[in-house]
Amino acid sequence: MSSFLFLFMKSLLGAELFSVPEMNCKPCEAKIREYLSSQGQVHLIESSYEEQWVCVDGSYDTEQFKETMRKQGYTFVLKEEQCPVELKEIWADFELEVKENPELDFKIVSRGERFKMRKELQKGKYTLFDFGADWCGFCRLTSKNIQGLLKTRDDFAVRVIHLPGDESASFAYPVVFQHMYDAPGLPWFVLYGPDKKKIYEGNAYEEVERLLNGGGQ
Repeated sequence: MSSFLFLFMKSLLGAELFSVPEMNCKPCEAKIREYLSSQGQVHLIESSYEEQWVCVDGSYDTEQFKETMRKQGYTFVLKEEQCPVELKEIWADFELEVKENPELDFKIVSRGERFKMRKELQKGKYTLFDFGADWCGFCRLTSKNIQGLLKTRDDFAVRVIHLPGDESASFAYPVVFQHMYDAPGLPWFVLYGPDKKKIYEGNAYEEVERLLNGGGQ
């Protein structure tokens, strides 16, 4: 199975929630978060030392991940509940990070209302319009990848369109009829090149990365 297909299948199941009995103090939580952040295949989403849980996603094998953490002295027990984190919270946290790092070219341009893409295009940069919703597990996964790209490239701008509500409500907003009339679902990406010409429109995140990495048009 390809790494991207593995990521896709895992995203359908959503992020995973683990109880961690050893995470019973704030310094304990900080130590675990630091270790998880150093693991390339694991995306740390959220944690709580008060309730002793950690929420992660990524391209890891669950049993191997649990064994790795056991060797570090931590008991990760997979819980049946879903992680208490929504896409809007991920982007809200990232907005705070952007305030501290203004060189990151990021903005939430719509929460359902219409907007003009042309006004948001950045000359000399790739501009990605990312349409997503809280109920979309794959949107949550790609949001973390997009954040990572923003932190490593100075020729990249991201404009987020967050569609609130459940699945039926998300597709009733004016911005959907304006910019997503051909979209079969979420996530939906529209990518413009540095010359402000559209080079991709679709739901394949791997194609966005391919084009950003010089894969041609």
